[in-house]
Amino acid sequence: MPTVIQIDDVQPRSEDREEIRSLLNRLVGKPFLFFKVSYGDELTIHLGELVPYLSPKMKDHKKGAYIVALRASAWVLESGLEPGLLYTSGDRLTLRASSRVTTLDWEEIESRPIIRPRAIVIDIIFEATPAELILGLRFSDGSILMILPDRSADPKDDGEEPLTDWEVFMPRHRVLKAGPGPFWSYTDSRTPPKDETAA
Repeated sequence: MPTVIQIDDVQPRSEDREEIRSLLNRLVGKPFLFFKVSYGDELTIHLGELVPYLSPKMKDHKKGAYIVALRASAWVLESGLEPGLLYTSGDRLTLRASSRVTTLDWEEIESRPIIRPRAIVIDIIFEATPAELILGLRFSDGSILMILPDRSADPKDDGEEPLTDWEVFMPRHRVLKAGPGPFWSYTDSRTPPKDETAA
């Protein structure tokens, strides 16, 4: 029987699928706030209630209490506001609908109403394979976001640590990190990362 992780607990490294499902289920019921492109052109999805940043440099800005960062993953978003249209990741974001193709830049992904503001996360889609952890969010407006790990961008023999596939920042300074591979961790987001590959 799996141990349910409490909000203040930490889990340095695990493959337990029930524990990670329990953590991800905390996103259910949270409203969509906005998309934000972070440094390094990483797409983030802000959910929950607006809260202030801790950094004095960001004192005039707010963020979601929950932030899903897509990191080293590709993604596909089916918009509930524009049925039949798919937004996908790539060097440029592409909107496809039958034979029509329209490109979006980062400013558009942040400003265009792709998911209805305050649409609620009604379901988590989670799949664990021997090679990866796949996450999906289903919203009350019919939108579905699928986050698909993409290891093609990993550094090759340059000494750099591979990026996590995706991350979920949660209240009380906790972060759930998924990947690479079937592994995940749930740790203090203020603590510098340690070598999580050690046995």
